[in-house]
Amino acid sequence: MEIFKEFEPTVIEKFEKFSKILKEVNERINLISKKDIDKIFEKHIGDSLLYLKILKGKNICDIGSGAGFPGIPLAIVKNEWNFILIERNKKKAEFLRKIKRELNELNQMMSDLAINNLTDGKTVKIKDEFNNEYIPIYKVAFKKAN
Repeated sequence: MEIFKEFEPTVIEKFEKFSKILKEVNERINLISKKDIDKIFEKHIGDSLLYLKILKGKNICDIGSGAGFPGIPLAIVKNEWNFILIERNKKKAEFLRKIKRELNELNQMMSDLAINNLTDGKTVKIKDEFNNEYIPIYKVAFKKAN
C-alpha cells in the first residue's frame, strides 16, 4: 500500500511484530475474522492509519479496542501522542496488554480500563486498574460500528 512507503523501516518492523502477535493470538481467541488474517496490513493497519489525516489532538481514546484497531497502529506511528485503549472483554484486554509488553515502545499507551461514567460528556473519567486511580478520558474517541 502506498501509505506504508512514508514510514521508516523501524515502524514497519513494529507493524510486522504486531501482525505476528495478532495472528498467533487469533488462533485462540477471535480478534479479527479468519478471512482477514492475511490482510492485516491492507485492511486493518492501513485503514487505521487513515485517521492520521483527520486527527487534531495528541490525546486519543479508543473505546472498544478489540484487536487494537485503530489505536495500536496509530500509537506505533505517533509514539509522542498519548493513547488509552479501552476494552471490557477480558481476553481481548489481555491481548492488548500483551501488545503493550511486546512493543514496549508504546509506553504511553494504557489498556484494559473500565469506563466509570459516560454522562453528559463534560467530564468523563476511567479507572486505571494498574494504579487504582481515576483519570480523565481524552477529547477524541473512536467507536467502531458493529
